[in-house]
Amino acid sequence: MHLSALLINPFAWQAALDGEERFFAQIKEGKIGLVGKQTCATPPGEMLVWEVVLGKARAVSARFRGWQAAGVELLLVLEDNLASDLHEALAGKSIFATFKKMIRLGRINLFLLKTRDDLLALGFEDFLEALGVPFLGTCH
Repeated sequence: MHLSALLINPFAWQAALDGEERFFAQIKEGKIGLVGKQTCATPPGEMLVWEVVLGKARAVSARFRGWQAAGVELLLVLEDNLASDLHEALAGKSIFATFKKMIRLGRINLFLLKTRDDLLALGFEDFLEALGVPFLGTCH
């Protein structure tokens, strides 16, 4: 399975998102985009978006047209060869453990497209901490 095929299938993601509700619980509203590295480098292309409203996430397909037009607060850029890892994580419904590991290994890059204050106001702090990203740092 190719990454692009996995990213255009929101149904494959929804059960896993429903099983990981605790990670979205504090988010009032926001969007998290997932896009392959190749698509990110040469848009346009397909993107998966996790739309979160009042702690509930919904997976939808979207078109990636570049950074400024992404319309998301966070953008996860995935190595194009992650399809089998993600497919396995979706089958086990443990996507956050996989994402945390892949971020740590540099196979997923996380980009914050809003300011820290905007992300705090929207409730993203616990979500980012769950991914192993020290959001506030030691100076807060």
